Amino acid sequence: MGTVSRYINGYYALRYEVLERDKFTCQYCGASAPSVILEIDHVVPVVHGGADVAENLVTTCSACNKGKGDRLRLIDAPKHPTRRRPPRRLETLAESLYKEIAANGPRSAPDLAKILDRHRSAVSRAVNNDTRFVKQGLGAGGTVIFGIHP
Repeated sequence: MGTVSRYINGYYALRYEVLERDKFTCQYCGASAPSVILEIDHVVPVVHGGADVAENLVTTCSACNKGKGDRLRLIDAPKHPTRRRPPRRLETLAESLYKEIAANGPRSAPDLAKILDRHRSAVSRAVNNDTRFVKQGLGAGGTVIFGIHP
């Protein structure tokens, strides 16, 4: 029993240390608590040999973590978590979406996610939280087509 409780206490202590270090902010999309559920993600997944150490752990929102799965995502991950670059913010994603739609016309969230190499839920959240975007109808498979106000 003592070994199990030490593991659990150590697990939660490490988890809290990572959340605190990352200022309770998703390191992939910039979303922060309490507006999203935060999780701890392995930069190098355990299936690829990643360890349960603070240097290999990063704070993510559940949408970004689910989109990543067991793949490596080193492009968006901080190079060194304690000296990280500022996280990307939703405003930056919204600007990218606005430019893409302005240049190429209305698109669905899954299409925009593929073009910008982002998770579909992050794209949907960005367009739904920005008044510059408007729903223009349904596309193939019932997906919503987003455009911009004229």
